[in-house]
Amino acid sequence: MGLLFTCLFSWTQSVKKAITDSLLSTAQQYFAAFRYDSALYYYEKVLHEYRKADDKRNIATTLKGIGDAFYYQKQYNAALSALEEAIKIWKQPGAAKEIAVVQTSLGAIYMDQGNHAASRDILRQAIHTFTNLDDKNALLTAYLNLGTNDSRDGNYPMAIENYLASLKMAEALGNKKMMAYNYLNLSAANLHINELDRALENLRKSLSISGEIGDKPAMAISHLNMSLVLKSQHKFTEARRQLALAIPIFEELKDYSSLQAAQMNLGRIYEEEGDDEKALATYLAADEMMNSNATLPWLKVGNYQYIASMYNKLQQPSKARPWLEKALAIAKELNSDVVYADVYQNLSVADSLDGNYERALYNYKQHIVYKEKVFNEKNIKKAATLELQYINERKADSVKFVHQQQQLALQKEMQLASLRHEYETKQARAKSEAERQKLQQEETLKRQAIATEFKMAQLRSEQEQAQLLAHQQKQEAANKIKIQSEKNLRNLSLAGLLLIAVVGGLLFHQNQVRRKTNTTLLTLNNELDEANKIKTKFFGILSHDLRGPIVNLINFLHLQKEMPDIFDKEREAHHQKQLTESAENLLETMEAMLLWSKSQMERFAPQQKTIPVQDLFEFLQKQFHQPNINFQFHNPGQLVVRSDEDYLKTIMYNLTSNAVKALANTKNPQIVWKSHTNGNKVELSITDNGPGVHEEQLEALYNENAVVSTRHGLGLHLIRDLAKAINCRVHYQSGIEKGSVFQIIM
Repeated sequence: MGLLFTCLFSWTQSVKKAITDSLLSTAQQYFAAFRYDSALYYYEKVLHEYRKADDKRNIATTLKGIGDAFYYQKQYNAALSALEEAIKIWKQPGAAKEIAVVQTSLGAIYMDQGNHAASRDILRQAIHTFTNLDDKNALLTAYLNLGTNDSRDGNYPMAIENYLASLKMAEALGNKKMMAYNYLNLSAANLHINELDRALENLRKSLSISGEIGDKPAMAISHLNMSLVLKSQHKFTEARRQLALAIPIFEELKDYSSLQAAQMNLGRIYEEEGDDEKALATYLAADEMMNSNATLPWLKVGNYQYIASMYNKLQQPSKARPWLEKALAIAKELNSDVVYADVYQNLSVADSLDGNYERALYNYKQHIVYKEKVFNEKNIKKAATLELQYINERKADSVKFVHQQQQLALQKEMQLASLRHEYETKQARAKSEAERQKLQQEETLKRQAIATEFKMAQLRSEQEQAQLLAHQQKQEAANKIKIQSEKNLRNLSLAGLLLIAVVGGLLFHQNQVRRKTNTTLLTLNNELDEANKIKTKFFGILSHDLRGPIVNLINFLHLQKEMPDIFDKEREAHHQKQLTESAENLLETMEAMLLWSKSQMERFAPQQKTIPVQDLFEFLQKQFHQPNINFQFHNPGQLVVRSDEDYLKTIMYNLTSNAVKALANTKNPQIVWKSHTNGNKVELSITDNGPGVHEEQLEALYNENAVVSTRHGLGLHLIRDLAKAINCRVHYQSGIEKGSVFQIIM
């Protein structure tokens, strides 16, 4: 019974392990198919079973898979937590390879977070372990990640060197996937150092291989990078076509970071084409996408910069500044001098556009400081690369010399051994002592000749070595002089750059002021020119209307003086009446013109004060005494208004005068003035029962460019301009049955 139970328990455990191993295989298959959500689901189930069984090795392996799945979903904190737990478990004898594999994944996470120093250190530890273990598959991945880290850190020559090392191993192993990714990354480094043709060549190789093996991520990124290269070559239509091929694949893979990068590149293409509005809309769409999904910090800060730059370009610095503040916050998080330099440059432009030149100069100086740091870092990296190259060349020369010496010594030994064998054979065949002595002398002479020849070859080799060393020392001295010259030139260049920046800032300020002044002057000139044209036409009509009555009056006076008997009493009285009316109209027109001219004087300002509406109505009652017209004034609320009294009285007088004239041929003529409130505004209205107003006359009330005769609306010209001067509106509407209603709204 006990044996049966033991067998049953063992069988149950075997089945459970088989199921767990099957779940692990399923998780790995989903991971290989880029379905990271599904992979995580099965990894978590597997991890639960392995923890129950306390299977440390498989727990660590599963944690590595979970960490990688979280990494590809850009959930870096969760990924770090899983991978760090895996390393703690693996810290035991015989697990060096497993630790190095986890270190490779950690290096990728640090790199994406912008911590390039940490990424470089941990990847080099992994490479050291894989080299000792001669694990080329793991080495090529580590070198690929190290190259990517160098590329993002701006050290493109070192990045290319690491990519080529990885590519060489991938080709030797026949690993097509890694070959495709190395060609892809080489193209990105080529693009950064402006080797565009080589970049396209590497991208075509990557696209060919990734298409052959069906690697969709590599295909999509190849299309994306190809669009970047084509954009740099100003082949914008072809660049957009490549993006159109990349974007559906990114959407299928739910690779939101690459989608965002594609959107940003599309914005750059529009910007290069000069369509700034479309470029800005594209960058803003990319930002919305970033807000909805996890985003790499360096992608986000790049897009913030693009948006701010576009707002500056569109002369909207107030909209640029919030984006630059966001970019500055990420720059602090990334501790990136490159980002700092770009942000401060854009801030300087925004401040200049705002007219804050002191702040603009400060930000430009900050830009110079960080740009110099970037410049120095690049030079240090370049110098370190050259120094490493020099040391390697020295080592190679030293090895070559030692090898040459060893070859000479080996050649000497082989010659001596051959000689010894030859004369031992001859000695054995010798028939006499004399012959043997002769052979011995020959052998001695030949040995001496070989030794002399070896010594001469050795001396020649040492001489070559000495010459090479002298040449290297001379080259080293020349390099030191060159480096010092470059340093001096750099310092002079930076000083010159700072001077240019200051002068440029002053010139920019002067140019901005001049541009604003010119724009203002152009606008004023256009307005003045238009006003002059209108007023010229207006005064032409006015001149005609003023001259007519005066000419008639002068002609009548001449006739009376020279021919007093030409008219009979009745006709003379009729003409005198007409001339009197004409003179009165002329006086009214001249008074209106004087008031209108006063309103056109820019230095004349209306005098605001509080006026009871009743006082205005009483003024009108004193001015008009037409017995045949029924005047009515309604002011139930005893309202008051705040305005210029003279202007307002003139407007009301002219409206009343126009109504009186309109009622000349109307039976039972009536004029009604009313006051009431409408919200927080006071409205004064005049209503008559006359024939109404012609459209030609109303044109003068609403259109500043309208020019009409004094017989058809000079009063409305005057009303319009006086109302504008005291910030009130005059509105016309037809009466309910007939007549007109004018409203003064204050």
